[in-house]
Amino acid sequence: MFLRIYRREQKLSVAVEDNGRGFDPGALGGERNGMANMEQRMAEIGGTCDLSSQPGGGCLVVFTVPLPSESRRWFRQGEAESGANKIEIPRAET
Repeated sequence: MFLRIYRREQKLSVAVEDNGRGFDPGALGGERNGMANMEQRMAEIGGTCDLSSQPGGGCLVVFTVPLPSESRRWFRQGEAESGANKIEIPRAET
């Protein structure tokens, strides 16, 4: 499992990825509302929630939110492009 946090332009993204069993997002039924809830909550703050998965191929969920203009002081120019603001936390093997 990986957690990636990065900035592109004036947006902050948090990506959660695994290499598990995956699933077909098109087959999600109406009996569960987890994805709809995440999408709704992100929309309420002006963000997005993107899901990518396929059976046997793991899953990737990316949450993206706009950054306020005062956040520019947190990042120096060019760090996002060089990957300096990218954090990867590998899952401990069990």
